[in-house]
Amino acid sequence: MADSLELASRESGDSVRLILVDNDEEPTTSCCCNRWSRGRKCCCFLLLVFFLPVVAFGLAFIFIAYLPIENPIPVPEWAHGPYKTTEMLVHVGGMYKDAWAFYPDHNGTFPALAFSHGDGGGGFLLHWAFSGILRMVASHGFVVLAHKSCFWPWDCGTLSHDGGPNFQWRDQARTLVWAASPPSDSGNDSPESRVLSRINRELPMGVFGQSTGGRTSIQAAAAASEGPSGLDYTYINGSCIAAAVALHPDPCIGPHKDWRHGTCDRASAITKTPLAVFTSELDTTEPAGSAKMNYDAASSTNKIFASMAGVSHIKGTGPIWALYTAAWFHIYLNGESQGDYYFDLIYGNSTRSICSENKNEMQMDEPIEDMCYFEDFVKLDNYC
Repeated sequence: MADSLELASRESGDSVRLILVDNDEEPTTSCCCNRWSRGRKCCCFLLLVFFLPVVAFGLAFIFIAYLPIENPIPVPEWAHGPYKTTEMLVHVGGMYKDAWAFYPDHNGTFPALAFSHGDGGGGFLLHWAFSGILRMVASHGFVVLAHKSCFWPWDCGTLSHDGGPNFQWRDQARTLVWAASPPSDSGNDSPESRVLSRINRELPMGVFGQSTGGRTSIQAAAAASEGPSGLDYTYINGSCIAAAVALHPDPCIGPHKDWRHGTCDRASAITKTPLAVFTSELDTTEPAGSAKMNYDAASSTNKIFASMAGVSHIKGTGPIWALYTAAWFHIYLNGESQGDYYFDLIYGNSTRSICSENKNEMQMDEPIEDMCYFEDFVKLDNYC
């Protein structure tokens, strides 16, 4: 036998124990890689081959996809709002229970907005991925609530009772229902009380989101349009959704050949809620033309579609869209009208207006508009 065996004896009371020691073999452990036979080495190699690429892909997706969102393109100073902002986590219930709140560092009260994130940008990544646009919208005078919700949309089916990837929107709606409730104790200095005390409940509310979150905003707007007679009204009951912005949204116009974005079919149900759809020319993440199809399917009297030139799916969700998102909400939540600053950003003809020649003002190589369509403004007297 090739292996050399050593015979050893040890006294243990009156007994003698014999121990056979294999000099070429190390003690067995639970890790296959500690026994360096050829088979064990192959085992370790195969684990590394399959495991490391999965880890690398996940990290690459997170860092490459969401790192640019914070400030992807230059934002001119005039695009920022007049307020400095404060941010904190609040407990609102739902899947991950918590939402990030961004609001003006000012003693006044402001309308509430609920933001919904895109795929892979929820949970612990939400603040890192979207804080740039959320701060900027809040700086224009809004309390922005961004629910952590599902990390991936299918989590809503596997980790919650809401069932299925098309129901992330329910956490968005739940956030506004929470915001509609006044603080239970005015003397309480909890984060929840501080945020709730900054919300103006005499004004209506809004929803906006990016990618999957753009789709959920369409779903919430559809529920608001249908009102108490709709099947989804129970999820928004207690809130007052009066406007929606969908940034680079998933399609929500039903099944379509070669599209892999589920069966959402709610854009056509938006018959009343004002809807803005903002996207970009180089968005290859969403099916070609699907954002415009969402806009076309909605029959709301007040709606706008704008596509930024030369910007991709992720970078187009940076702070540059925040200005026009805030302007849309100022019109339909705060009641700004013709001649007002925010109204003219949407419906005006200045060099800063969204559908005008504005590339010099925006300090960009391309104008904000690649395509731009909107219906004439019609004042709505009753939102909810």
